[in-house]
Amino acid sequence: MKKLLLLLLLSLSIGAYSQTYADDVAQLIFDNCASCHNPDGIAPFSLMNYSEVSAQAVGIYDAIAQDRMPPWPPNDDYKPFSHSRALEDAEKTTILDWLGNGYPEGDPANTPAPPVFSSDAVLGQGDLEVQIPTYTSKATSYDDYVCFSLPSNLAQGRTIRAMEVIPGNAPIVHHALVYIDETATYATDTVGGDCAGPTSAKLAGGYTPGASPLVFPNGQNLKLGMEIPANSNIVLAMHYPSGSNGMKDSTKVIFHFYDEPTTGVREISADPILQNWSFTLPPEQVTPVSASYSNIPYDVSLLSIFPHMHLLGDHIKSYGLDPSNDTIRLIDVPHWDFEWQDFYLFKNLVQIPANSTLHADGAFNNTAANEHNPNNPAITVYPGLNTTDEMFLVY
Repeated sequence: MKKLLLLLLLSLSIGAYSQTYADDVAQLIFDNCASCHNPDGIAPFSLMNYSEVSAQAVGIYDAIAQDRMPPWPPNDDYKPFSHSRALEDAEKTTILDWLGNGYPEGDPANTPAPPVFSSDAVLGQGDLEVQIPTYTSKATSYDDYVCFSLPSNLAQGRTIRAMEVIPGNAPIVHHALVYIDETATYATDTVGGDCAGPTSAKLAGGYTPGASPLVFPNGQNLKLGMEIPANSNIVLAMHYPSGSNGMKDSTKVIFHFYDEPTTGVREISADPILQNWSFTLPPEQVTPVSASYSNIPYDVSLLSIFPHMHLLGDHIKSYGLDPSNDTIRLIDVPHWDFEWQDFYLFKNLVQIPANSTLHADGAFNNTAANEHNPNNPAITVYPGLNTTDEMFLVY
């Protein structure tokens, strides 16, 4: 028995040491890292070949071992989502073992072809395209947040079937939020660098690096969509990261509509159902904050969830309690990261029965230990629209 065990351990050890970049790791890097880590991506360095990957070996090991990369804030054990960027356990083990064993290249001829990234639309030509004017980022040591209000010029209302945001300069577009301003009254704001977007317009979706286009379910038994009334404006709230000062961008969004006439489309609404605007964050304290929404009047279905905090966010969790007081899990972000926010799509529609209550619990870290704290020394912070204020919302 001892001899058999030794042989088994020896076999496992040899298997770990036999991993190479060409045969085992390159494709994992291409699939999970390269969308940001390419010469035209938003990441600070490229990981498109063995030379580039091996030069970052120590940093890659730490980032993967600590689950900082690929960036995926939600806890999948609490609630899985349909587009998780988190590495599977086997993928994580393969990369870490390879790095721990000296990251051999193997036979370069076996390396798969690297991906080719294109600025072309994945969904092709749509029915409506709006584009911001060429803008020069003012982000030096602080990020630049600006908003552009663009006319849709729609003579009649239409229903969105899909939406794709295409960054004009991918390395500097950290995120873009798309709003539908039905009143066409919200004004472009590129002055103060702190425009977070309109509070009265309808949020339609957005873009983050690595995100896929938004395509609503549109099968025979389920059609979902969002209305754009005639003569609406489209507002793009843009985020350009520090260090992009002087670089230009002209991001656009392409809408795909249902053919007219179309019937049976269920309207999607993206609203901050859970929100708290009455908290105070004293300096050098971690302050819990919560919000709730009770007595939901009818059965509803949830397609996705988007929690939102600013730089002092520490963690946030959202869930429902049905009339029997059973928990309906929605999302858990144990380590909030302002730099990585997304619209998280559930694998299946989440049913919320009438008379349920929705909850959000979280905390803000307004201490010197928070490396993202914009104030040194820390000061009292209140809710507000600026990035240096705070928000507690769940869409």
